[in-house]
Parts: sequence; C-alpha cells; structure tokens
Amino acid sequence: MFLTRNRLSPQKEYKRPNGVPSILSSVDFQSLWQMPLEPLDAPNTRKKGWSRVFLWTIGDTRLIVKRQENYTCKTFLHPLSGIPTLRREFHNLQRFDKRKIPVPEPVYFSEQRTVCGKRQAILITEYLEGHDSLQNRFDQWTRDGATPAEKQKVIRAVASLVAVLHKNKFRHRHLVPKHILLSQTGCPPQTRLIDLEAAIKFVPFQKNRLKDLVSLNRRLVNANRTDRLRFLFAYLQIQTWTAQAKRLARSVLRHTERKERRP
Repeated sequence: MFLTRNRLSPQKEYKRPNGVPSILSSVDFQSLWQMPLEPLDAPNTRKKGWSRVFLWTIGDTRLIVKRQENYTCKTFLHPLSGIPTLRREFHNLQRFDKRKIPVPEPVYFSEQRTVCGKRQAILITEYLEGHDSLQNRFDQWTRDGATPAEKQKVIRAVASLVAVLHKNKFRHRHLVPKHILLSQTGCPPQTRLIDLEAAIKFVPFQKNRLKDLVSLNRRLVNANRTDRLRFLFAYLQIQTWTAQAKRLARSVLRHTERKERRP
C-alpha cells in the first residue's frame, strides 16, 4: 500500500472557467455517467471497482472522458477508505500545469455521487488533436524507417519532458511509451504526459527517478542502443560520458534486467 501526505481535498464539481463546451453547461453528473460513449480501451479493474476511458465527440470537438466506480487509492489522510484515483489525477493535472509540465487541460471533474455504497467519479480532459504516442512513433519507425535527424528530435523532446518532470520532483509511476504523446508536426515536436492517476511528489531524488527511467527503458523494445544513449545524454544535458552518466546507465540496465527476470 502506498501512502502519500498530499492533501487532496474532494472536488464536488469543477468546470473549466474558459471555453467549456456549451453542452457541459446543460448536463449533470447522471447524464454524463449514463451517456453512451465510444470506449478507447478495456476497463481497468481493482477488487470491486473499475475505471474506463471513452472518447466523446461533440460536433467538431472531441474530449477524453474517464469514468470510474469504487476505483480508489490509499492516502495518508485516507488510509482505509482511500480516494478516487481520478481525484489524484485531477489535482496532478492542475499541479503539473502550474509547474509548466505539459499535460492535457482538465475540462470537467466531479466525484459527487455514491450509489449503493459505490463511489463514482468523472474526469473530462481535452483531446489532443494531431498527437500520437511515443509507442506509435517507434512502431512506425520500425515499419517505415526514420532518418537519424528525425529520431534525435523526438528522443530529445521526450528526454526533456521526463527531465522537467523529475526536476519538479514528481514521479509518474507508470511511465511507458503510450503515456507520452507527441505532436505530429513541429520541430521539435510538442510533448505531453497523460495518465497521471498514480503520479506523486517524491523524495529522495535518485531512487524515484530511476524507477521511472527503468519503466520507460523496459518498454521501449524497438529502441536500439544508440537511441537509448541519446535519451540518456539529452536527459542529463551532457555531450559525452561522465561519471554520473555511467552510474545512472549501469543502474538503469541492472534494474531493467532484474525486472525482466521476474515472472
């Protein structure tokens, strides 16, 4: 069980003060809960709870909708009942934005309903048009190839994003290629972090950033040795090997191999 001291107070209802789609002004929680939407993945389940992501298309506007029921995490202030993980994600979106860590903008959030003892929550964020995931980008390169210059720009942009995250002493805790989005245009491409339900503030520094780096390194199966070295150098903002870079590389490699040996 992970305990965090962050005071994440409940939010009965939040609507973005600027540019909320007009339809949100006229619908309530129950309507949003029951509205038929296009699912984007299979539901995540935990004990007696579940969480699922949907796409909501309103004319020319698209939004990401997350619904969950009895899908909670333990906190220092709520060690038994826990809080909806969407509450933590909503607070993280706001905190990251204040610290200039690029993330989608929240449009709506509410956890105001409990039905038959089941806690329900909804989070709606902007849909990032013209973006795809780092996973899709590497899959595309594997199929179609990519120039070294194109790879370098993407790798540097991703490394800079992860470095900003860690410099602000946040750990993503599920840093995988599908949770890093890249704009399809731009030089360098714009980057965004998504799926922040588990992200936390951390101390000490080295141990926590290492876990994020190992998680990303394990799942970039299409990345070659050169790609990984470019990422490390860009992350550390260095041009050649240093003692610090060698220690970090050895730690990432050792922990990656240890993780891969586990059943």
